[in-house]
Amino acid sequence: MSKYNELEAGKRYSAFAPNGSEILGTYEMVPARAEIAYFMKGGEIAAEGSMDNGVDWEWQGGTELFWDGSQTQERVRKLGAIEKWVVYLANDGEEYTVDQLDFRAFDE
Repeated sequence: MSKYNELEAGKRYSAFAPNGSEILGTYEMVPARAEIAYFMKGGEIAAEGSMDNGVDWEWQGGTELFWDGSQTQERVRKLGAIEKWVVYLANDGEEYTVDQLDFRAFDE
């Protein structure tokens, strides 16, 4: 296993969290629109303390995702010259930055 600063240019690697969980991808935020069937005064959401002065809505049951607006999530922290770190997700659902990962070359 290697750390990110030990990787060789042009070589392909798999990445693993410190607990051995494989890194599956980056953490992405995707904008979306939940479809609304109708609005009403009162109702279940309003009874729980609505942000909209008691106006509630009924969800229609579909959500459209706007993939072109997807943004890779980053964590801001200073470590040497690097201030922003891409967030990676492991198969156990935990989040990691590249400096926390262990890498294994594909040919190992």
